[in-house]
Amino acid sequence: MPCDTKGSVCLHTFKFQLIDKYHTSAKTIERDIAAIETLLGDYLNLEVKRERFVNDDGERDVRYLVDASQGPFLTQREVFIIAKILLASRSFDKEVVEHLINKLTRPLNQLQLAEHGADEINTLLKGERHYYRPVAEPTQLAVLETFLDAVYAHKKVIVDYRKRDGSIDKDYVFTPLSIEHFDYYWYVRGYKEVDTTKGAKGDEADAARILRCDGVLSIKIGPDATKRELEGFEADRNTVIGMFKGKNHQTQTILVKADHKAAKITIDRINAEVVGYYVDQTEFPASSLAEVPDDAPVKLKSRLMLGAGLYLLLGISGIEVLEPKELRLEIIKKLSDTLARYQLD
Repeated sequence: MPCDTKGSVCLHTFKFQLIDKYHTSAKTIERDIAAIETLLGDYLNLEVKRERFVNDDGERDVRYLVDASQGPFLTQREVFIIAKILLASRSFDKEVVEHLINKLTRPLNQLQLAEHGADEINTLLKGERHYYRPVAEPTQLAVLETFLDAVYAHKKVIVDYRKRDGSIDKDYVFTPLSIEHFDYYWYVRGYKEVDTTKGAKGDEADAARILRCDGVLSIKIGPDATKRELEGFEADRNTVIGMFKGKNHQTQTILVKADHKAAKITIDRINAEVVGYYVDQTEFPASSLAEVPDDAPVKLKSRLMLGAGLYLLLGISGIEVLEPKELRLEIIKKLSDTLARYQLD
């Protein structure tokens, strides 16, 4: 049963309880506790503490305590936070999410790391778990695990990959180097291996690629990978998302003027950074929203793919695109077309 010792949740038992339960001697119990203590110390960095006292029968007893919260285990609060992030990711099928949450919460009961174990967490997450809905194309956990195995072992993978236009690359040989998560989807950065004996140009073999995990139809571990680096292969969040959600893969820097309330939404929505603010028509430099007066318009900078960025911006009121000019003109057209659809008969 759990006990609270200076705020720590402990596992504890008594020597006489163990003697009665296992019908053995005090000497045997001490020997076994010492062996357990060595095991816990070597593998889990846990310590068995002994408290000597006189029990209700007037006998000298020993209380053995292990503060499990000092070991390499997630606490109840940490499990709750990770489960919330998992639910918010919407990346996996509901069955996978349930399986992962159950694995996270199970040790709380088994190790008695919290008084009510997983029950409190399950109560707090009940609504979210019931109404959980994954994205339209959730990532298969087995696919992600295979990519991870390949990265750790420095192996190539061979995949059948569905591209965003619907076509399928069969036996796509790929060297994965990095696995990332953006806006509900898992992405893998690496290099596509091209067989130059079949007419492909040699430089194509070194071309960097980003695969989205939900596009992987089948995957298996291949041979050892050639050593490669991610150097020179940088792409921000919006670049990666834009590659898979629009026709134009080119990103560009945009400047946005937003009122203070809209700025908070815009910073999160388009991963923007604060570069200044306005008082009347005068612009002042700033690097965070905290530096901007509450009633001052904010100047923001971000990199967006034109198509995806356009619709993100149209969904936020209280902002004005300053640059580039082409984006301003396209927004005017889109808003005019939208207004025309809402004209009264």
